[in-house]
Amino acid sequence: DTPRRGVEAAAVSSPKAEPSSSASIQETIDKLNAFAAQQNISLKFSVDKTTGRTIIRVIDEQTQKVVRQLPPEEVLELAANMEEMVGALVSHNV
Repeated sequence: DTPRRGVEAAAVSSPKAEPSSSASIQETIDKLNAFAAQQNISLKFSVDKTTGRTIIRVIDEQTQKVVRQLPPEEVLELAANMEEMVGALVSHNV
């Protein structure tokens, strides 16, 4: 996967969604895109295969290095270990 510059809008369907809130979300996304472009960074979205959690990586465009990852790798490892322990407990009790 190659990093994408900026942030893309996602379609959100909700019975309570108001047109003004959709415009507000788009305005926020536009501001984030402008800020990312000024800082020479890109955002890469992916899904952790073990936990199924969304991962966001902030990439420096010049060096292509990860500046920050949310959630951090340690949190993903902890979540995977906890899921494994819960699975072991459930299978042991059955």
